[in-house]
Amino acid sequence: MKLTTSITHGGRLTEIAAASDIDITHWLDLSTGISPWSWPVPHIPEAVWRELPNDNDQLEKIAQSFYQKNDAALAIAGTQWLIQHLPVCLPKTETVALPERGYQEHHKAWLLSGNKLLLYKNQQDLMAKLEQTPEVNTVVLINPNNPSAEAYSHGICEDIAKLCATRGGYLIVDEAFKDTAAADVPPVDSANNVICTRSLGKFFGLAGIRLGFVFGPTKIIEQLRGIAEPWSVNGPARYIAKQCLQDHKWHSEQRQRIDAANQSLYQLLKQLKSQVTSNTVSANLLNGGLFITLKGEQDKIACLHNFLLSQAIYCRVFDPIAGHNLLRFGLCDTHGLERLSRAITTYMAKS
Repeated sequence: MKLTTSITHGGRLTEIAAASDIDITHWLDLSTGISPWSWPVPHIPEAVWRELPNDNDQLEKIAQSFYQKNDAALAIAGTQWLIQHLPVCLPKTETVALPERGYQEHHKAWLLSGNKLLLYKNQQDLMAKLEQTPEVNTVVLINPNNPSAEAYSHGICEDIAKLCATRGGYLIVDEAFKDTAAADVPPVDSANNVICTRSLGKFFGLAGIRLGFVFGPTKIIEQLRGIAEPWSVNGPARYIAKQCLQDHKWHSEQRQRIDAANQSLYQLLKQLKSQVTSNTVSANLLNGGLFITLKGEQDKIACLHNFLLSQAIYCRVFDPIAGHNLLRFGLCDTHGLERLSRAITTYMAKS
């Protein structure tokens, strides 16, 4: 597999707007899976800005409680940091299994560490390839996957973890989009070779503070702690995280908001299935909680995407693996949903 050094991500609204004749203030950005509702950050005391970050502030214990993780924990400067550094902490493997479609930074990090990649399309394909390829001892899951929204049960995660353990390897689970469901008992409770990562960015709508957590075997967590830069997580981020992770009333309200917005968006996007269906390709909606992906015929997906751009509505199109046949929509508030609805009505009238 060729190493891609430049990977395109969601966001980039400034760049998108600059390429159009539409001022950036007029755009509706649905290109990420970040919640449109952020946890309300309170006033941050002056001392938090003035003093060096306190790594003994109990943040990791608070995170263990919120995420119901019993393994060792480490606060990190965004899960991107973990993706880049984790491969050097694990025993080198010849081949690592990763989802063909998913966050491409995982691919890049493992290739840079000298590993070969075994790419799988879905859960069924992964299980078959693991059986056929005994040299694979480390598996990366994105649960739920972005943009396919495929989710893995704890039972399946445990089965994969046990298989990896027999081969001396690890299961790595990227759970950046999992907070929309109430916390439950994770697979790390019954396996000692599972590494899980969570992000404050998506559910809490706080991507800008670049804070995440990694949970796993003590040996691995301590290795990661050892290579982390001093004060790698800034003080204001730690201060905010401790409070938002313990705001249980807001968690419940946020899940209700997200669920309502998800259902409304799903009903709206159902109208578009007929617009992206062809004689050979059936359309489908893939629901990832904080995003919904419309799957359809490549040219029709491109046509819809371009129309929405002309209306200053920015969605994310994926990807060359299967011919750019996925269009991902992030959630939006009532105003944004009304605007998207008007655009869809116009598009369907023209089709």
